[in-house]
Amino acid sequence: MPGTDAEPLATPFAHAAPVDRDRLHRQRTRLEAAHLLSPLLDDLPVTFAILNADRQIVASNIRGKGTDRLSEEDIDGLRLGEAFGCRHADGPPAGCGTTRFCQTCGAMRVTRAALQGRTSMEECRLLVKDSGDPLDLRVWGQPLDVDGETFTLLYLADISHEKRRSVLERVFFHDLLNTAGGIQGFSELLMDADPEEFAELRSIIHVSATALVEEIQAFRQLQAAENGSLDVDWTAVDATRVAYDLAGLYRGHEVATGRFLQVECPVDIGCFPGEPVLVRRVVGNMVKNALEASSPGDTVHLRVRRGGDDIAFSVHNPTVMPVHVQLQVFQRSFSTKGAGRGLGCYSMKLLGEDVLGGSISFHSEAGHGTTFTARFPLTRS
Repeated sequence: MPGTDAEPLATPFAHAAPVDRDRLHRQRTRLEAAHLLSPLLDDLPVTFAILNADRQIVASNIRGKGTDRLSEEDIDGLRLGEAFGCRHADGPPAGCGTTRFCQTCGAMRVTRAALQGRTSMEECRLLVKDSGDPLDLRVWGQPLDVDGETFTLLYLADISHEKRRSVLERVFFHDLLNTAGGIQGFSELLMDADPEEFAELRSIIHVSATALVEEIQAFRQLQAAENGSLDVDWTAVDATRVAYDLAGLYRGHEVATGRFLQVECPVDIGCFPGEPVLVRRVVGNMVKNALEASSPGDTVHLRVRRGGDDIAFSVHNPTVMPVHVQLQVFQRSFSTKGAGRGLGCYSMKLLGEDVLGGSISFHSEAGHGTTFTARFPLTRS
């Protein structure tokens, strides 16, 4: 199944239909007659939305990232994903709530629960289609019955900044503690080592200390990239050198234990504009993830190809990503690796596309394994 344009999967939610403005007006009038809207619109300090049984917004005070150009009247009748500008809200078969990506949407699960008479709370991750910015919401939902008609009352909180800071800090401290712990361990060995072991241990400590500095630099670069303030030192990037430098690095890495890394790259494939450190970070994450996902005895293939307009790095491993992982793999706050892990794919997308102007994609299918591809244009636009 491709990672981007696969067939949509059916969901238990209602399909989108043309908005009936008269019906929406009657429903809003019913809410006003029940004296529900005034206290919500006038006094409630949080964002809310009231949805009808077809998940259309009947009333709200939404001021989300996707609504900058929408008036209150424009928002009425939209589904939640349409109001917040979710990039999948217009997808097949019938828009918000029906695409395969909606299966992992916390807002949809909360809405479904409310329509079934249950109160619940979930977190919702989405990408805003115009800007590509990640938006994290905490959504509370409860059923609302007005004169026998079913509505859903949703409370929404934008927790994007909270999630961004939390994820970055967890990853940063996780990686730093691992590297610093290694330096400490080798330093203790050096204190009790025999003289003939000094040279080897000093070399290991030096390499580890260099890695620690690189981790700090990587964290600062990621922060700058998210803020749009990362300056790129544009130069010619030698694609062949990138491939073989990474092969040398990861063949000796702990994630490659029991696994094989094979490189297929023409010697004279050429150069493209970029920054070598950032390109290695993008492609290196692809290689590391592939090795981590492989089983002992598997071979990971790193291939470099030149097309008419770009140079493409592709990394293949024989395992298949579960569907729920495919649907969320590039989202900042999603991880399959536990607490403090999981920014690799997100940073690949951020650095490879937003900073370097390339494109990052993947294909994962039973019988074919998983391939991530990073394409970098031969000329700067």
